[in-house]
Amino acid sequence: MKIVLSKLCHVALAVALFVAAQTAVASNALFLSPAEQTVDVSAGMVSLDLWMDFDDPTLGGGIDLTLNGPLAFAGFTPSDFFLNDADESFSGHSGPEGTADNDYEIHFGDFSGLSGLNVLGTIEVSLTGAGSGVIDLAINSTWGEFFNATTLAVQDVNLSGASVQITAVPLPAAIWFFAGGLGLLVTRRRR
Repeated sequence: MKIVLSKLCHVALAVALFVAAQTAVASNALFLSPAEQTVDVSAGMVSLDLWMDFDDPTLGGGIDLTLNGPLAFAGFTPSDFFLNDADESFSGHSGPEGTADNDYEIHFGDFSGLSGLNVLGTIEVSLTGAGSGVIDLAINSTWGEFFNATTLAVQDVNLSGASVQITAVPLPAAIWFFAGGLGLLVTRRRR
């Protein structure tokens, strides 16, 4: 009976270690910040930062941006990290005329591996009207998946886009009163 209990304890310990090892998987993410914002259409444009947060060093890969709603892509300004730490031979960005599957693509990489929390650049988006806008991120088909710099395995990367609520500025009440008063004056003058 002692031997059975001892073996059972060993099996339970092995299972616990296996489960702990599975939950200690590194987190890798690309995301836009701020994730949510509300702006007035008169602002004309919003800026969002594209961040990477990789626990495991990555050789790199590429993402696509898709804009939905009253949004139009206006530009991408790479950060110092993108320009200096990523290998310029494997890093770049382009619109649909290049290698983008949708509105815009951004790819980066380095054979020594890139890791940590770093801003990749700033995305500028034009506001084309009032309503709800969404910017989705997806893996780019040309530049592809992200690969671990140590094991060369495909990395799971959490992709998080952003939403923008665009409001229209209502005309102030004073303008309506002014217009109404002006209308009365014109009516009286005609009499």
